[in-house]
Amino acid sequence: MNEVATKTTSETKELLQQLDELREEQGISRSQLAQKMGILVQSLNATLDNRGGEPSMARVRAIAKALGFNLTFQIEKN
Repeated sequence: MNEVATKTTSETKELLQQLDELREEQGISRSQLAQKMGILVQSLNATLDNRGGEPSMARVRAIAKALGFNLTFQIEKN
């Protein structure tokens, strides 16, 4: 169970890093993104900086959506 959780956490961190890079490429500040999402910039910073535990997939999807992207996931059986 821990192995799966670790992999998920690692993948989520990588996804958040990619979203933060896309935000920068679009010239959007974290403050502007937070305002667009309707959340506090401190909350967004905590999520993007991997503070405060594992973010919900709803939060990750909301960040992507605010940047103009849709996230899709595929489940594969080992």
